Amino acid sequence: MRIGHRRRREMFGGRQTEADLVICMVRDLNTLVPDCFAWRMETRGIPKWTKTGWKVDRNAMERGKADIAGVVRPMDNYGDVYGAGLSFVIEAKMPGEYLKPHQREWLTDYVTRGGGRAAVCHTSSEAMEFVGSVRRQVQKWPGEILAE
Repeated sequence: MRIGHRRRREMFGGRQTEADLVICMVRDLNTLVPDCFAWRMETRGIPKWTKTGWKVDRNAMERGKADIAGVVRPMDNYGDVYGAGLSFVIEAKMPGEYLKPHQREWLTDYVTRGGGRAAVCHTSSEAMEFVGSVRRQVQKWPGEILAE
């Protein structure tokens, strides 16, 4: 019987990877932060026809995009959604790792042109604190998308 690498790591231990951190962050954001919907930005690329057949061209769209994207929706005390939400992106990094220049450029471009919020987080609790601050900002100005 063949065992996958994630299951093998669960059974026998091993170093946590950035992919594990991203999965953990998305799960925690969607279950523990109210009014938040987060998803993993896949890096699958786009299908491309070559002389030998179909290939998936990885990083065909943009290099350096964030690991997690999401939206915080404004809700009133009765649970009704009103106004527009505020988008955010999170670049997950293992402790001790830093942004590469093309990642920093993508995040800066996202904030300046898109009007959303961006952060680099090393733990799931840092990600929840960041999304909590975005949530407080949305609740303060209902129905508007803020751009600084």
